[in-house]
Amino acid sequence: MRRAVTAGPAGLVLAAVFLRNWFVSGAFGWPLPGSDRFWQTLWPSVRAIAGSTIGSKDLLGPHLSLLRPLELVLLAGLTGLAVVSLWRARAAARNHHIPLPGGLPSAVIGLFIILGVAVPVRTVAVLGVSIESRYITIYLPWCFVLLLGWALRVGDHDTWVPRAVTVLRCAYVACLLWVSCQFVVSALYFSSREEGYVAAGSRSPTIAWVRMNVPRTETVLTNRGADLAYWSPNPILRLPRPPFSKGLESWDGVDRLANKAKARYLAHFFGSPETPKWDEPEGFRFLRMLDMPERFPERRPISFRDGVVYHIGPSNVSNNNAPTR
Repeated sequence: MRRAVTAGPAGLVLAAVFLRNWFVSGAFGWPLPGSDRFWQTLWPSVRAIAGSTIGSKDLLGPHLSLLRPLELVLLAGLTGLAVVSLWRARAAARNHHIPLPGGLPSAVIGLFIILGVAVPVRTVAVLGVSIESRYITIYLPWCFVLLLGWALRVGDHDTWVPRAVTVLRCAYVACLLWVSCQFVVSALYFSSREEGYVAAGSRSPTIAWVRMNVPRTETVLTNRGADLAYWSPNPILRLPRPPFSKGLESWDGVDRLANKAKARYLAHFFGSPETPKWDEPEGFRFLRMLDMPERFPERRPISFRDGVVYHIGPSNVSNNNAPTR
């Protein structure tokens, strides 16, 4: 009876997580011509994830270069302790015919991690794009919770008390060192002087023009949405990406999208993206053509040092009363 009461809510949680991931990822996908890009960029993606966890060489620098191997050794040691702890707890539970202590919460967290990671992995693999480290690193704290939790229980089922005390002390020392290393990496990351493009958007003249000249409720199209959406109150619609960007290889496609969104302006940031992330040469070529506003005088471009604002929509191309720089 107690097992049923315990397993019932857990089953509902697992079912909810499964259905959530299923609906988000979709039942079916369609491979694109560049679907092998995910596998070609898998190793660099894994390295980026590892760099986000233990710190990259550029972040740590030469003075803290030994921190990376130390973190790897600590992580390997804690993993070994966690495996031994889990194995001993499972053996003790079987010998005494009792449920595995901590088994149900660990299973729930583990399944949550697996299903959560499966969503971005499946999505980028189907669409043929590289997976970014930020899609995976958000689940790493949960992994460390499981890892450290089981590692610190390594002496619970050891029959030899002196050895259990020694191993437990080693586990605590390794855990404290690992957490300290993570604090150092986090401090270096947040104190880094490198400024992302979203933070730099506060000084963008293109964004400043949008804030001053476009009504707050009017949608603005853009090729890079995060910085514009952060620093302006307007609804922002980024130009769709594959597999939904068919027809956006020319101004006709942009104008059709502008009519649907009731948008009058396209805020284009120079050089974004720097490289084609998808095997779509026509769409990338069109974006690079937008870097040259002098080629489209009929769009009455308003140029700035970091971007240009184009007039879009058939009714706005010939309108001469729009605000200018």
